[in-house]
Order: sequence, then C-alpha cells, then structure tokens
Amino acid sequence: MPPPDIPAPGTDRRSALLAAAVLLPAGLVVYEVATMAHPAREDPNAHEAVFAEYAESSAWIAVHLAQYSSVVLLVGGLVALCLAVPSGERTALPARLGLVAASVSLAGFTVLFAVDGVTLKRAVDAWAAAAPDDRGATFAAAQAVRWTEEAVNGFSFVMLGTTLLLVGIAYALGGPLPRWTGWPAMLAGVGFLAHGVLIAYLGFEPTFPALVALPAFVLWTAAVTFLVVRDRVRTTSRVEQPRGVVHP
Repeated sequence: MPPPDIPAPGTDRRSALLAAAVLLPAGLVVYEVATMAHPAREDPNAHEAVFAEYAESSAWIAVHLAQYSSVVLLVGGLVALCLAVPSGERTALPARLGLVAASVSLAGFTVLFAVDGVTLKRAVDAWAAAAPDDRGATFAAAQAVRWTEEAVNGFSFVMLGTTLLLVGIAYALGGPLPRWTGWPAMLAGVGFLAHGVLIAYLGFEPTFPALVALPAFVLWTAAVTFLVVRDRVRTTSRVEQPRGVVHP
C-alpha cells in the first residue's frame, strides 16, 4: 500500500511532484546566491544615491540573469504542482487557473528583469557618465525606468501571489499531497499579492506582507520537498525489496 499521506499517483503525477520537489528548492537557492551579489547598500527609493551604487556595479546584468533563472525554476515548480493535480476532480479548476496565473506571472517577471537588469543599468550608466548639462535629463530618464520597474514588479508579485493562492486552494481541497500543505501556500500567496499592491503605492519599501510571505513560502517549499522525497524513497524501497522478505 502507498504511504497514507500521499495518494498513489500515476507515473505522470509522480514525475510532476518530483519535478516540483527539485525546481522549488533549486530556485530558492539560486535566488539567494544571486541576491547576495546584488548591490543593496543604499535606500532603493533614494534614487540619486542608489543609481550611483548601481552604476558602480560590474556584475549587474549577470546578477539579474541569475535571479531571472531562479524565478523560472520557481514558477516551473508551481506549474509542476498544478500538473500533478488530477483532472476531473474539484481540485482541477484552481489548479488549471493556477497554470494560467503562473504563465502570466512568468511573463511579468521576464519583463521585470529585462527592465531592471538591462534597461535600468544602461540608464544609470548614462546618467553617471553624462556631462553636467545633461545630468538632469539623464536622471529623469533613469527615474522613469525605475518607476516602470516598480510597476512591473508590483504586478508580477500580484500574479505570483495569485498563483500560490490557487495552488494552495487546490491542495487544501485534496490534491496529491496532504491537505494541510495548501494552507502555507495560501498564506504565502496572500502575502505576495498584498506586497505587490503595496509596491505600487510605496515603491521598494519593506512590507509586512512580504515578511510573512517569504518564510511561509520557504517553509512550504521545504515541506513539499520532504513529503515528495520521502514518498519517493519509500516507493523505491518497496520496489527493490527482495521477494519473500517480509519486514515487520
């Protein structure tokens, strides 16, 4: 018999769960490593000071390419969790909507990292190198790019939060993992959604919803990974158990 907390899925469903258990923690690790190299000395809303800091960075584009790859991994993990939900059940609708939300979220983050990782860097470099007479115009251009970044960042987090919320609902209703795994996903989803809305109003300020959402997401990722890997180990051990050997 399968473990009591994870229903025996078909091969495709098990593969999707295993993919999520690999992609989600990998995305978190890549993001944390990349972010350690991101300039973060100045207040991100103090544009003149932070633009000067960004202009000094020689690894800016590489850091943002790494961060973008981490988001691709994370969204891929969420897509895998959506695909692991069986069709034809009450969990199917939120899972299918989660797939749509994940696609929109990834599109938003693609635009975000293009603006932040390339356009903003070129704008602040142009401002830093401009002649005194041109610094006002180049600063205004860089500031417009920054405002665009804030807008895209906010809406991207709204969609990421929506994706997590839908995934959480699907699993709380009875997905292929224990129902309790849906609740931290929903908590993280609501937090990221609220964080995205606040960015639109406040810019890049620390927010309470983000302080709740991030640890909830990390703990949820750890729980999902543990449950899937444990099920994989148990399944493998049953397959490899020699015939005629009975364990108590």
